[in-house]
Amino acid sequence: MSGKASLVPDPTPTRIRRNTACTSCRDSKCVVDRSHKRTTRRSKLEELEKEMLTIKNAVQNAPGLTPSPTPHGRLTGPASGPSPDLSPTTYSSLPERPRASLPALPSPQNPERGARLAPATEVYLTPTSEPHQPTQPWALGSKVLPGDEVEYYFDHYFKHFHPYFPTVRIREPNRVYAASPILFWTIITVACRAYACDAELFSFLAQNLPREVWAVAMTPPLDLPAINALLVLSAWPFPSANNSSDPSSSYVAIAMNASLMLGLHTGRGAHREFSNVYLHRTATDEEACYTWTGYNILAQRIASINGYPPPAGFFNEAASRVSGGQPLPETMGYFGLLYEAQKFCNRLSRSVLAVVEDAESVPDAVLRLLEDDFSRVRATLARHETTELERFTLLAAQLEMQTYALAPVAATPVATLRGNVNRLYGTAQQVVEAAVRLDGEDGDGGRTGPRFLVHAPYNIHRTVFDAVAVVFDALMSGFADGVEDPDAEVRAVLAVVKRCVVREGDLASWVLRLLETCWGVRHRLGVLEAPVTECPRRVGALGAFGCVKRWRRRLDALRTERYAQICQGGDDAPTVTAEDVAVGDLMQDVDWAMLMDVMDDFDWEGSAKAGGEPSLLMPG
Repeated sequence: MSGKASLVPDPTPTRIRRNTACTSCRDSKCVVDRSHKRTTRRSKLEELEKEMLTIKNAVQNAPGLTPSPTPHGRLTGPASGPSPDLSPTTYSSLPERPRASLPALPSPQNPERGARLAPATEVYLTPTSEPHQPTQPWALGSKVLPGDEVEYYFDHYFKHFHPYFPTVRIREPNRVYAASPILFWTIITVACRAYACDAELFSFLAQNLPREVWAVAMTPPLDLPAINALLVLSAWPFPSANNSSDPSSSYVAIAMNASLMLGLHTGRGAHREFSNVYLHRTATDEEACYTWTGYNILAQRIASINGYPPPAGFFNEAASRVSGGQPLPETMGYFGLLYEAQKFCNRLSRSVLAVVEDAESVPDAVLRLLEDDFSRVRATLARHETTELERFTLLAAQLEMQTYALAPVAATPVATLRGNVNRLYGTAQQVVEAAVRLDGEDGDGGRTGPRFLVHAPYNIHRTVFDAVAVVFDALMSGFADGVEDPDAEVRAVLAVVKRCVVREGDLASWVLRLLETCWGVRHRLGVLEAPVTECPRRVGALGAFGCVKRWRRRLDALRTERYAQICQGGDDAPTVTAEDVAVGDLMQDVDWAMLMDVMDDFDWEGSAKAGGEPSLLMPG
């Protein structure tokens, strides 16, 4: 037995094993960097922390970067002093609260900044257990913002802009930057549209931020803060973006795919069926509901503004289910009412598009059905229509519905068309009047504050412009009944458009110039034809596109006619007047693509001098 046992090999190895490479690897000729350290999420965070400390020390020690008044207004932030308490109010997901339209923010506690930051009241934000930390300075490229400057912009964003599109549920700057640098700089960009301390900051961001946004958008999967950055940029696009180059529709499409990938359409911040191995999911149900609601609102509004077919019908009840089946206007206030209004508009545009595809018009019988449908929706939401802003929201939906009266069938009697146009004209007047009340000093009883039209998202501006276009179209075509003083009404309308101007060269400034010129030469244009659109397939934008095309054609015809008369010479030749100069300047200097991308009546032949680009000047 002992002999057999001796034949069994000893399991204990006689050779000491070491952490050495195999023979093939040892004989390899590859050059190995022995100092290389594997990059992990923790190491990246450590490197980022070191960079932040370096920037902070540089800002504190370098006098050139200290916020102080300079002749050039260079990064002139608020006065130094203790930072206000920015700790968010804690609450459960989708809180139950008294009916309130526009939640505001906690009042800043720094008296030195009281002159620059008006007090506010209350906000509902995602809770945090982390103690408040002083706001750090942050940099984008060569631009460094001190902590006080960052707080200044964040305070203005959450006080003036956030209530109209409250998808961002955290507002502590350091946490926002840690979650998404793109979202951080997006908030700064929106705030400095109207409250820039540095005159060059907005231009710098307009030039550099889109490049950073596209770099993030093109590297899926996107997390929830990045989705919110795309949505906020779509709500407040850069003023220079025109109807053809505005990336908002692309941003929203990317946000839709990213939201579906994360399962936000379920109303859950973390869903086991939509877990992603590439993302560390930390979103709450509240954040998911607000982001998903914001996507649906913007997707429909941007489609209506641009005249595109309606987006995919994702207007589900996820947020309502998460809140225990309560109506969204009760849990989200104004934002929930806006969601319900856009849900109706989505159904409306789908129905109209199906009709237009067959008949290229909207029969009067279809209009009556649409009006009945809207009456039922408004009756359902009537108990939530308690503020001027909510009334404005429902009036905007009504205006979009009645705009389809401008695409009648050819056999529609003139009396029927006139009646439909006057109903639309009356709604447009109500929209303009509501905008004036909201923009007043009281601001909807103190809920919105003054300068509503400066702070409001871009889609609200487009609603106002659509209403103004209807008013002008009805007056200049003679279809408006019972107008005693057209000049007074036009002056009031132009004053509203002027309040929408935020920065030089934006859409509002162009619309203002067009309207002033058209009304100034109306006696030479003559009575325009009936306000019937030539773009029925542009659905939500058919009214705006139709009237701009007609106005441009008439202005160009007038310019060409006057130019021919002047060129004939002789004693009977008319002299060049200020009106001729105004019309000529308008045709040459205005970027017509700011509001209209229908180019069928432009000169597409181009020229060698223009490099083959379409000429916006008709030959005359």
